[in-house]
Amino acid sequence: MEYRGNLESNCNMEKAVSSMWRSYYKVLKVNLTRDSYEIVKVLEEETVSDMGYAPNSISLWFSKFADAGRVYEADVEIFRKGVALDNLQKYFKQGNERYWLRYRRRTLDSVRWVFLEMICSDEYTDEEQVVWLYVRDIHDSYTQDLEDLRELELNCKLDTLTGLNNFFSYQQLCRKYSRKNVYVGVIFADLNGLKITNDRFGHSAGNELLREFSRSLLYQFSSENVYRISGDEFLVVLFGLNEATFNAIAEQYVLTVKADRIPKAAVGYAWSDSPLYIEDVTKRAETNMYIEKDAFYEEHPEYKRGIAAEMYRRETEAIIMNLAKSYDVMATVDLENDTYWILKTFETNSQIVKRPSYSEFRKLILERVKPEFREILLHAGSIENLKKSLKEIPSLTCEYQLLDGTWLRISFRLLEMRDGNVVKAIFFIERVDSDYVEKLRMNAMLNFEHSIIEGISAAYSMISIIDVTKKIFMLYKNYALSEDVASAINALNFDNARRWFCQTYVVEDDQKAFLQATQLEVLQKELSDKNEYSVQFGTVPEFHHTQNVGKSEFIFYRLHSDAEKIVFVTRRLA
Repeated sequence: MEYRGNLESNCNMEKAVSSMWRSYYKVLKVNLTRDSYEIVKVLEEETVSDMGYAPNSISLWFSKFADAGRVYEADVEIFRKGVALDNLQKYFKQGNERYWLRYRRRTLDSVRWVFLEMICSDEYTDEEQVVWLYVRDIHDSYTQDLEDLRELELNCKLDTLTGLNNFFSYQQLCRKYSRKNVYVGVIFADLNGLKITNDRFGHSAGNELLREFSRSLLYQFSSENVYRISGDEFLVVLFGLNEATFNAIAEQYVLTVKADRIPKAAVGYAWSDSPLYIEDVTKRAETNMYIEKDAFYEEHPEYKRGIAAEMYRRETEAIIMNLAKSYDVMATVDLENDTYWILKTFETNSQIVKRPSYSEFRKLILERVKPEFREILLHAGSIENLKKSLKEIPSLTCEYQLLDGTWLRISFRLLEMRDGNVVKAIFFIERVDSDYVEKLRMNAMLNFEHSIIEGISAAYSMISIIDVTKKIFMLYKNYALSEDVASAINALNFDNARRWFCQTYVVEDDQKAFLQATQLEVLQKELSDKNEYSVQFGTVPEFHHTQNVGKSEFIFYRLHSDAEKIVFVTRRLA
């Protein structure tokens, strides 16, 4: 009976092991001390030959596994830190016998939560850290809880608006800090103008200002070192840099911020050798920041906190009424409703007239403008362009000529924003003085070239420049090609780009003629005694995102401002 009982026990043990074996799809025997492993069980697509893993390095296995895209993007950093060899060695030497890690694994068509577990083997010693590694899927009923838990963990540590480490993360950093002969440097940045932006343009505009500044910080520093500790206050905490190195980095960042006409933030910094608390260094950096903030307010008093939005509106209205005395035409435009108010015209100095359609009003104006300026004026004053341009720059100005030869200057300026969008603008029309008219006549061709290069003309589907000396092709503006194509042909060898373009977008019957007509020598010869040279060829539907093969015109302009440059534009022919 005893023998039979042992036999039955052994049989049950085998069944238990077999059941467990099926639940794990990866089993490795790992030597953390020697950075090696032995494969016991692994998925077919994760074999050494298929994945390109080195045969004797577990750290390289983990690295290659992440590099191959097997780990869900949001969990890659968690995975890499969780399986870092030095961290694992330290963890088990502290007397722990079991280690686990949850992360999401990417398969061909889905993302799965998995559970990685390491258990000390019978052979384990601190000198030979041999452990068993098991990986299995986590049951579906538990995955939503894990998703919620991961999101909660991120929300606790990260600022949800900017994605930076938050004040809680900074507090954790300070609590875990121990004084062990370490250098600590802190950069303290306080955003300029957040309150004014919120009051004048709404909190969505203020949020975008915060996100933009956060992106600029991440461009300069690693994300793990950057913290948003309050509404408009940011910290960069750097360890292990000597004073000279840290000061050089901090000073360079200050120069970057001050490069703007109106600095986006006031910045102070401080450094210490083995401080008792990180907070002490932060306080000194904050003190230095306030010195810079006072200097900023001295130079830009309009940004000082506490100025009411109503005061700004009253000042704006007073300025507008004063400006009305200086211009021949003045009007406000409601970009949301396509309406406008005439405050002053050539014919009427004081009558305020409301018209139903700004777009119709523009058509009446364009009838009086010389044909060569209509397209520029049409684009510059369009509702779509004003919404986009005035959001980025405070004013938009261009000169044009009427049919009777009179030169005028029209200026559009931002009047009102709502929820981060331009909703109202004001424009002024004034006569150009005689001296400036002469300059405009002399530079008429240069102004036309500028309009081409800046992409003001909506008629062109592609705008580029050919550098004759360097023999390179640079895509400057693009309306038809997709972004990946645009980046692919930017600043390439001209002949290579020309052949690639021909093979990709010119119909086969026209390819030979296209290559002949667009040789650099031919272009130089054609433009030696004239300003423009154009050819027409058939292009595939993908070039203009059309359904059928079409005809395109390829136009080359001689650039008077730079003899070594040729402007190259294309447009689809009807």
